[in-house]
Amino acid sequence: MVPKHTSITEAYTILGLQEGATSEEVKSAYKKLALRTHPDKNPDNEDATVQFQRIGEAYNAIQKHLDKGSRPARGGPRRPPFGYSYSDEDDDEYYDDDDSYDDDYEDDMDFYMFMFSEFMNSHFRRGGYTRRGFYSSSGSRSYFCEHCNKHHGGSPEPTESPEQYQARLRAAREEKEAAAQRRIQEEAARKAQIEKEREREKKEAAARQKKKASDKKAQAEASRQSAKDAARQQLQRSQTLRSEVFAAARRGENEKVKKGIWEDSVDAAGGEIKRGGEEFVKNPPKDLQETLMHLCVRHGDVDLIEWLATHNADPEERNKEGLTPFHVALQLGKMPIVEYFFVNHPPSEDDYAGIYKRPTSKSLIDIAVESREPEAVWAVLDKNLASKAEMEKTWKYVTSKACKQSFIKSLGSLKGPGKLDEIVNLLVTYGHFSLQSVASSESNGHVNGHDDYRTSRSATPGGVDSDSVAEPESPQSPNGQSRGRGRGRGRGRGRGFRGGRGRGGPPQA
Repeated sequence: MVPKHTSITEAYTILGLQEGATSEEVKSAYKKLALRTHPDKNPDNEDATVQFQRIGEAYNAIQKHLDKGSRPARGGPRRPPFGYSYSDEDDDEYYDDDDSYDDDYEDDMDFYMFMFSEFMNSHFRRGGYTRRGFYSSSGSRSYFCEHCNKHHGGSPEPTESPEQYQARLRAAREEKEAAAQRRIQEEAARKAQIEKEREREKKEAAARQKKKASDKKAQAEASRQSAKDAARQQLQRSQTLRSEVFAAARRGENEKVKKGIWEDSVDAAGGEIKRGGEEFVKNPPKDLQETLMHLCVRHGDVDLIEWLATHNADPEERNKEGLTPFHVALQLGKMPIVEYFFVNHPPSEDDYAGIYKRPTSKSLIDIAVESREPEAVWAVLDKNLASKAEMEKTWKYVTSKACKQSFIKSLGSLKGPGKLDEIVNLLVTYGHFSLQSVASSESNGHVNGHDDYRTSRSATPGGVDSDSVAEPESPQSPNGQSRGRGRGRGRGRGRGFRGGRGRGGPPQA
């Protein structure tokens, strides 16, 4: 309960003002303190109600003081200060007949009375019975009953006991703690949800990254496959064109060969089947290393050989037997092509040694003998492409029965022996071999495969007795003409190189 008497000085102090403050300053200070100390805003403060009432009493005292000094007394009903109600014992204690207020003051007091009664009404209720109580200036308290619409004096029973009040405070604290716990749980749930969302986004990002990598890999694989297919198609087309050019070369269709190389970009070097193109060739060749130049040599077209040499063909390439195009030309007796190689690729120069290097299986003189053309043998001997040992080996062969039979079988009984005679004479000239040793061998019965050679050479090719045939004195010249004749009567019918005359048969023993 607030004290009965509050001095003006104390009232100003309670409101935090200095004496002499204006009415507006008093109202402003009161409103701020009333709102701050209102019991409903301070449920945990047991002294809030007392403080609120003290502020109201201080305000009323100051207002009363200010009104006495500024307003004349008027008749009419008197009203108690804010926060108080009438009682019989209050009539003469603080108010007299001169204490009255004007209409504005009454309006302000009505507002504060209503506000305070509403606060107190919400704070003190009991069942269906509501009381509104106010302190009088004497310290007694009266209550207003809504049922009878009258004030009742005295001190009614409190609406709640101390235990109930403590229970209410405890319930409020528990509710506050529960609310705090709920906030903690909600915050934890919020954080958990955020973490869950973060994990979900992380997984989705990883899935997107994985899908992106997978798509990129699939795209790269598709690109590789596309490039592989394109390369395969290109290889198939190139191999088809190449096989067509090789087929034309085998048929001797030189213009198609040139067209394929020039217009279709077929490489003149290498064998028919390109690396990786085996599956596109229905009928593979027997010799996979045989080049276009090897094939064109067989037809003896010197112009095509020269054209190929200027369009990337390599004259040093060898077939499966180890033969270069020159070797094939020598073996087939294609002398214009042999002459082309000698002129454009001189065997005396080291840069062209690969063209003339003998294969492992046979010597160049052996290859020339296989052509059965004395001119081919002369070309090898004249260019010093045969060693002494190679000539000795060839000499044994050309003076054998097997060689004679081979010539007769290939060239006939008339032409074959004549060609062989010319080859023998060339070996006698360049290798300095003696036919006398062959005749001695026959007379002693040690023919070693040469027993028919004397019979075939018993007379010169011209039909003259061999007794009149002398040993040759000099080799033939490159133009095929003999530098000298035998000293005997026989002139021989062998042609030598390009129509040159033979030097007669071997002398008789």
